[in-house]
Amino acid sequence: VLVYVKNSIPAFRRHDLEPDGVECIWLEIGANNKYIIYGTFYRPPNSSPLILSRIEDSIGLAFDTIINNIIITGDFNLDMNKSQSQKRIKDIITQYNMKQISSEPTHYTEHSNSLIDFFLVSPTCSVNIAGVGDPFLDQHLRFHCSIFVV
Repeated sequence: VLVYVKNSIPAFRRHDLEPDGVECIWLEIGANNKYIIYGTFYRPPNSSPLILSRIEDSIGLAFDTIINNIIITGDFNLDMNKSQSQKRIKDIITQYNMKQISSEPTHYTEHSNSLIDFFLVSPTCSVNIAGVGDPFLDQHLRFHCSIFVV
């Protein structure tokens, strides 16, 4: 997991929100006299259900901070277009009163597409534009697209 923050934006890593065994990075970012807690995750395909529980615990730690503006993004490898996966993510969204911004598929194969990359925001965060970018690798049969939010 990698996060790039422009040098002019004050940010520091929140290791206290990152549980062992979970591929994530949490940052506290200062912007326009406000603070944002930003977390990005990678959940490997076919990982243990325990990983999702640890991700939920990590999100809970972020919501226990005094900062109300929380953004969570990443590749969760859970398809929002499939009811079983959707329920697991919707439970997290409902529990923390978040909104899922991404709505288009982000991963394509020869025979299917899936929405596995999420961008979740707390109610205090406003979103002007959101979408799915072009594939970042020059592949035509299987590819992954980036998501963007302003």
